[in-house]
Amino acid sequence: MTTEITLEPKLDGQQSALVRELEHWGEITNQAELESAIELCKEARAIIKSIEAYFAPMKQAAHYAWKGICTKETQAIGRVESELKRVQRLGDDYRTRELERERAEAKRKYDEEHARQRELQRQLEEAALKRAAELEASGRPELAEKVLAKAEAIADAPLQAIEQVKVAASKQAGVATRTVWEYEIEDLSKVPIEFLQLNESLVKATIKHRDIPGLRRFERVASSLR
Repeated sequence: MTTEITLEPKLDGQQSALVRELEHWGEITNQAELESAIELCKEARAIIKSIEAYFAPMKQAAHYAWKGICTKETQAIGRVESELKRVQRLGDDYRTRELERERAEAKRKYDEEHARQRELQRQLEEAALKRAAELEASGRPELAEKVLAKAEAIADAPLQAIEQVKVAASKQAGVATRTVWEYEIEDLSKVPIEFLQLNESLVKATIKHRDIPGLRRFERVASSLR
């Protein structure tokens, strides 16, 4: 909804008449015309000031109204936004806990498989050593030596490669999630000197890529509504 704003009639008439006079001017060819033009320009300046003075109270009232509206808008949004951020952080905390749980589970399975392979390797080595001892005792040293070499090869053999599952934050319709690196101080005496001023921008720019001694590096889920 818009309200039409017009000049008061007298000022509007003066403005229109002056504009018509100004429109009639072309090239100035003599001193008299120059002086007339100067006077007309002075009148134009005066009219401009009158127009500005006429609209000034309206502009001021509109400005006060605009400021009041903006204040009310900020207050109304602020109440919703503060609770939105609080609840959103609760969701982020939940996702972070779930991410940590899933990663801990993935690491547990990885470690279990690693331990299983190591135990199998130990059993095979033990069986080979036992067989070598039996061969040696039965008077077959050459064959026993070959079995011992096999036992050594088993002990030195690398474990089968295990793919460590990468766990990412879960996705949910309408919510964009990502993990961000955070930190908390564990031992300030181990923190390198360049980080002792607690320069957060420097720490956060670095913590995304590597550990910083004395700080605990961890990921936190951060979300934004789409």
